[in-house]
Amino acid sequence: GGGRGPPLAEFKPQEIANTAWAFARAGAMDARFFASAAKYATTQLHLFKSQEIVNLAWAFATLRIRAPDLFEQIEVEATARLAEFNPQELGNLAWAFAKAEQKAPRLFEAIAFEAAPRLHEFKTQELSNTAWAFATVNAKEGFCTALFEAIAAEAVPRMSHFKTQELANTAWAFATAGVEAPALFDALAAEAVQQLDLFREQEVANTVWAYATACVAAPDLFSA
Repeated sequence: GGGRGPPLAEFKPQEIANTAWAFARAGAMDARFFASAAKYATTQLHLFKSQEIVNLAWAFATLRIRAPDLFEQIEVEATARLAEFNPQELGNLAWAFAKAEQKAPRLFEAIAFEAAPRLHEFKTQELSNTAWAFATVNAKEGFCTALFEAIAAEAVPRMSHFKTQELANTAWAFATAGVEAPALFDALAAEAVQQLDLFREQEVANTVWAYATACVAAPDLFSA
């Protein structure tokens, strides 16, 4: 309604996704735009490329805009086309669904299946985001355990590349998922000691909680 600006149907999917992403990056909320975007994308999602789908989901999740119909449609569309998604898109899509509190078990199971053999392509932030997302919404699912074991194997030799937030999120995720990963917890504690001066208070709290919850001793970390 209201004759202000062109109707959204005149925009291309890329323009809609980019606009949503830009609003979210700026922390700016335009209720009218997002309502129109959700309505349009829900019926036209097949026209969106993988990156556009992810940018849209990321924007709605970042601004905490509830759009269950849109997320439901994204789950269907993305699950069918997941092979098109690159590692960053897989990680960001999982993050967006978790942030939006959308369990979407079919999508998460498909992401776990798609991501596991490709984890060597994931950057440390993508490994950490993926672990955080799965632990947040699907911690107790069987498909979660296999993915976490694969993430642990990939993360341990690369632990020195993890930033403090990635270390804290990864520790929190593994403890929350209840996955036993002694090699990961050992490597993570050793790296956390090296970077302790860089940790923010919340990151320290999350990491300490994770070790206590996972019942893993980390004397060097706790005496540091």
